[in-house]
Amino acid sequence: MKRFKHYNLPLKLKVIFKSIFLMPLKSLLSYLNIFLVSFLRKVLISFLKVGIDSLEGEGEGEEY
Repeated sequence: MKRFKHYNLPLKLKVIFKSIFLMPLKSLLSYLNIFLVSFLRKVLISFLKVGIDSLEGEGEGEEY
């Protein structure tokens, strides 16, 4: 019985650790992921707009 309790303790600690640390971490990571994706999308769109504007500015008299 003593051995079983000793073996069961790390398992309980793992479960507690997961519930306390991993759940907020997962939600935080998902929030960070959403933020990063939206931020990267904005940056990419702005870069594309700047690139298109510079292309249009450079090639005014030329037809593609």
